[in-house]
Amino acid sequence: MDRALDTARLVTGELSAVQQQLWSVEERCRTKGLLNLAGLARVNNLPLDWRRVPESLAKVIQDQAALRTVFHVSEEDGAPVAVVLPEIQVPVPVYHFDDPELSDEERLDEAVRTAHQISTLPFDLRSGPLVRAAVLVLSDSDFLVLVVAHHLVADALSISILNRHAMTGESTPPAMSYLDWTVDQRRRVAAGEFEREAAYWREVLRDAPTDRGFPVDHPPGDDDSTDAVFYSQVIDLELSERVRALSRRLKTTPYLVLLGGYLATLSAWSGSRDITVATSTLGRYDPALTNLIGMLVNYVPLRFDVVPEARFESIVDRARTVLFEALDHSAPPLPLLDLPDPVARTLFNMPAVADPFNMMLPPPVLPQASTFPLSVYLLDLDDRYELRWRYLPRCYEPATVAAIAESYRRVVDAATATPDTSLATLLEACRDRS
Repeated sequence: MDRALDTARLVTGELSAVQQQLWSVEERCRTKGLLNLAGLARVNNLPLDWRRVPESLAKVIQDQAALRTVFHVSEEDGAPVAVVLPEIQVPVPVYHFDDPELSDEERLDEAVRTAHQISTLPFDLRSGPLVRAAVLVLSDSDFLVLVVAHHLVADALSISILNRHAMTGESTPPAMSYLDWTVDQRRRVAAGEFEREAAYWREVLRDAPTDRGFPVDHPPGDDDSTDAVFYSQVIDLELSERVRALSRRLKTTPYLVLLGGYLATLSAWSGSRDITVATSTLGRYDPALTNLIGMLVNYVPLRFDVVPEARFESIVDRARTVLFEALDHSAPPLPLLDLPDPVARTLFNMPAVADPFNMMLPPPVLPQASTFPLSVYLLDLDDRYELRWRYLPRCYEPATVAAIAESYRRVVDAATATPDTSLATLLEACRDRS
């Protein structure tokens, strides 16, 4: 152990299934700090005091064992082991951006740049802590709260929970610890409690093709690095409003409308009707997990038969049905269910940040390492949407990703302008890849 601690007070355990996947991703990263998650919230003219953030954060860390977790490697078999420390200190530096010679916008821009710099600093998985925070003061009544954590100990919803508790000091201990949840998952799988879910996924994935992603520029080789880069695409105000309007008319969500456009784009580029897209689920299927911080996200495959004669409205409706069925069977981590190898080569992330008070700013960083050759993060920027296309440079050239993104924009533009148009017509919007 690196710390002078009584080992009898340490709690150790096996990594969860998704943590084991992330551990593999981390090991293959050439650049450290790529699996950081960050949340940045702005508190403006609310009865909250930035001076209380350190005390509030300390309480959350004591309540949530995941935030006191570090990772060691077993000397016996080389396997990673989660080690929960009885306590851990996390300093909260305060940065002031209250220069009266700067405009409000300039002060905010400087604070956001500093938050980004802090967010990209790597963590020491063995020594910890695997969470950090900072307060960025614009004025006495206007400040930002930044929280950053390694993806091994937090998911996007956890970051939102952590942000909220750090600001308000209203943390309550969860009903179970993350390590308890990990043990319970494996126990339930071993006891056959998830046979209903396993049978569903075996049927969904039966005979699924494994090569139906966006065509890559570079075939697989010896390079298995997980380092990725982002391409940002902002959907303009008019098109974003049309997406929202269509979702209201179809009594669905903007996510499903945008997912429908993604399915059409993927079908056009892959030349296939039978396509599979992965998405992220919250993994909080039990009320006891509502305020639990940890890496609970479950990645599930959504398989579709994209019929050329189908209207876009029906594609969105089918996407809703497939997604809801997947969510209904998403309680167990799929890697524990002895299923066929993953068939999805692309990920369309479901937004997971809870922001009921509209205080969250765009995240300073998103996880920049992946095994998916191409992924999409959907961000809601109040009046418009931003898509952050994450791709592996060992698979794609930047120009190809930009062309895919532009094809996607054209599809969504055509689909929201005439929702009863057929998929075949939408595919025409993808033909010009220049």
